[in-house]
Amino acid sequence: MRSFIKYSLTAFLLVAIAGTFAYFVRHHDGQLKPTKAGNPISAPSLRGSNGSPVASPSNPLTDLRNQNRGHRYAPVSNPEITIAHMQKTCADAKDWEAAGFATMQEVRTLVQMGTNAIPAMIGALLDRSKDPTFRSLIADALASFNDPVVIDALKRVISDASEPDIIRQQAIVAVTLLGARNAEYEIETVLQSTTNTTLRVVAMNAAGTLRYSSVVPYATAALQDDDPSVRHSAVRALSNLEPSDIPSQDVFRLIAKEHGSRKVAENDSAEVRYQATMASACDALGSLGNQEALQQLEIMATDPQENRGVRKSACRNLGRIGGPSAVETLRGSLRLDDEGLRVYAADALAKLNDKGSIEEMEGAYATCKDEWAKQRISQALERIK
Repeated sequence: MRSFIKYSLTAFLLVAIAGTFAYFVRHHDGQLKPTKAGNPISAPSLRGSNGSPVASPSNPLTDLRNQNRGHRYAPVSNPEITIAHMQKTCADAKDWEAAGFATMQEVRTLVQMGTNAIPAMIGALLDRSKDPTFRSLIADALASFNDPVVIDALKRVISDASEPDIIRQQAIVAVTLLGARNAEYEIETVLQSTTNTTLRVVAMNAAGTLRYSSVVPYATAALQDDDPSVRHSAVRALSNLEPSDIPSQDVFRLIAKEHGSRKVAENDSAEVRYQATMASACDALGSLGNQEALQQLEIMATDPQENRGVRKSACRNLGRIGGPSAVETLRGSLRLDDEGLRVYAADALAKLNDKGSIEEMEGAYATCKDEWAKQRISQALERIK
């Protein structure tokens, strides 16, 4: 139970910080603009949703960065100097997360330098004499350069089992953010050999996100793993694949296993773990889209003893499959006292463009007390009408 929270949060944090770096260094005019291979990256203006600069002395991230480092960083145009300063900042930080926030200005500066910074950054990434935390953050920064040379360097780190796990994890996150379809062999190598649970989860998530069909045998075996974080990452990876690649019977066995585990759950953490895995299982069933998957989703959507979040996921995926039976189940959900479930049912019916459900959706809207729920149902009605 604790391991699920630990590994899930770790994997989430790896992607979140990497994504935060990519956002802050490439955000311009409210849009995230990927770079083209081999082209230098222009220096963007860092502005928030209200148009004001986000990197200011009063910005919380800036304050945290200055607090950890004790002084401000004056950007320079020399990548070696910037990288050296970044290394010192990492050494002064109390942990990996603090180092990530503390070095955001350096990362932004490196990315603004464009492809001129790539050789020095790759050199730092591959320099085993440097601190693993620093090297992992360099891998994060390299996720902003969609360049074949960068991807090759990241793949080299991923496939090297002698590299520290944290560096391999960040390299996997980076190739995932870059959408590197040619990193399949390296990520499969990790799935074949690693015994580190967090690294295994990150690799599984990457393979699913990048839709690598090679993940199927590893994810299928992991569906019955004793570690709930591994089971969750496995079914989530499978849910992203083509229906023909998803081992349906193994997914059904996972659902049965999770139902059995839930009966003995004794605390909220176990319920959170259950909901996360079962929601991904619903997504896998929605991808399958066959009659057996439809029937299982209908059971989960209508079972009053089922977790509320799982019932919502089941409704959403019924909207992916469609058909008379799915529509009837969703209409029934519109009549429930749970207004959150009504919203998910209305959204699913709107996705199916089922005009025959307009009257019942209007009835669900009229009896809702929650303003948010009424707004969502009203939006669903507008999409149908």
